[in-house]
Amino acid sequence: MFSLNASAQTVIKGTISTEKQLERVTAIGQKLLSTNNLPTKVTFYVSDKEDVNAYANIDNEVHVYNGLLKLVETDDELAAVISHEIGHIANRHIQKQTILSIIAQSITGIFKKPFASKVANGVEGLSMLKVSRSAEYESDLTGTDLMIGAGYNPQGMLSLLNKIAQNFIDVIQTHPSGNKRLENLYDYLSFNYPEKITKDYNTESYRKFKSYISEVLSERSSDPQKMVKYTQKQTKLRNEKLKRAKSIKKDSNVWASVYNVIQSTAQSSSNQ
Repeated sequence: MFSLNASAQTVIKGTISTEKQLERVTAIGQKLLSTNNLPTKVTFYVSDKEDVNAYANIDNEVHVYNGLLKLVETDDELAAVISHEIGHIANRHIQKQTILSIIAQSITGIFKKPFASKVANGVEGLSMLKVSRSAEYESDLTGTDLMIGAGYNPQGMLSLLNKIAQNFIDVIQTHPSGNKRLENLYDYLSFNYPEKITKDYNTESYRKFKSYISEVLSERSSDPQKMVKYTQKQTKLRNEKLKRAKSIKKDSNVWASVYNVIQSTAQSSSNQ
């Protein structure tokens, strides 16, 4: 999920009030997919709900809420929302969380005891917490790669994330805090795409972010140990990025096939 204040609600496709927004979302989404040579069988939806939220699901659907669209000032910011959700699909985050849930449910079904149920719930909760937090970071980075590949300015993601972080409380503990996400993304950009952040981005949110991050960078640059840690982390992320890119592009049909595999697993678990 892209937002810090996320909730799952019923989503409608293309009413009169959302039709133009749906066209815009779909056009940007398809550009992100096609220019990066990814499967284009993703369906885009726009909700008239006022939640500041967007999410992807196991059916390869990307849902964007009207409340979030109201915060979007540029196509770059909208591309940031969509590319982040595509990142969840491409990195199979939803499938991983679903499998963890299935495993936990299977434990409960096999033992059928209160203690087993508590253990299963604990395992599922802790595992999904870890997956969800790491998934948000990974989708930010994958989304940035996709934005650059499609010709969008990745500073738009920093601008929108800062806007959300400054205006909404993080009510979902599986999401990392706004400042941590911003720092993680900026470091990734500065290490891998330094030319993309040399110029200012014309939004008030980005200007506020630059003021904040300049203090962080100044403090870090004066500490040799922090600089070493920064370099080591970004080198590791660069290597992971190469592996991730190979995995995503290895099988163009994987997004469609994974759902069937999970469905079969779920059915087997329920029969035990």
